Amino acid sequence: MAISISYSHMDRFFGCGERFRRTYLEKDNSRPGVALPIGSIAHRMRAWYLENFVLGDRELDSKVGEELADLTDDLIREMITEPELHLTRAQLDAGVNATKIHAANLTRSIVKADAQNLWSKIGNAVSAERKIKLRVDGWPYPWSAILDSEHETEQGAQEIVDLKTAKNKPARDSVRSLQLTMYQFMRALEGKPTDILTHHHITKHKKPEVYITRTEGRTEEEIEPLIARAELYCERLEHEIYNPAPEGSWMCSPDWCWWFNECKYSTAERRPST
Repeated sequence: MAISISYSHMDRFFGCGERFRRTYLEKDNSRPGVALPIGSIAHRMRAWYLENFVLGDRELDSKVGEELADLTDDLIREMITEPELHLTRAQLDAGVNATKIHAANLTRSIVKADAQNLWSKIGNAVSAERKIKLRVDGWPYPWSAILDSEHETEQGAQEIVDLKTAKNKPARDSVRSLQLTMYQFMRALEGKPTDILTHHHITKHKKPEVYITRTEGRTEEEIEPLIARAELYCERLEHEIYNPAPEGSWMCSPDWCWWFNECKYSTAERRPST
């Protein structure tokens, strides 16, 4: 995967530069953990709904629920049941099959909760999973993003919706995330305004909880931290500075890092992580 200025690339780079280097420069593939496919399936099923029943001309009927379940199960087999995943020690203790069954059931619950609590309330969508990649003068890498969905309200306001799945409830300031700032900035590069930023959060529980938070679009001043972070990211890439995760970080452990047992920083003296 080519390096770009995206929220996910910067998040991984500043989380652990060594992990970023192995992934994007050495192309050293790792197995995903359980959380990644669960979130990916939720995003793909929401996009399926929007593309067919909001952006497309299909009409909702009694068979939609059955089709939803079948498509979800197909993705579960493709992304959870069949592939080898990187499991934590607790998951290994529980057993590979038991862990995958639990993940599959969680995925079904999340997709169903999204259908029941969100899909019926989403209208006026203008895009689903739209990919943006732009070259901007003065920047060494392209800016890129995938917008979960874009909407236009009945009053004509332009809205960006970001879907998240997580074990815990969302932070109180989740709608202030740099990721939503990035999405608004990408639209601005296209000459498009953004009036509303919305965070849709679904907890990964047997009975998922749904949280929806909205706020006004960012001001120019509020976008400045994103630009500063992107400048630092590009500068460190240029000078090949790949600082590891801070010692004691949750991501620097055999549970969460595929390369932990062979990484020179996991046991050796570490460089500064700032």
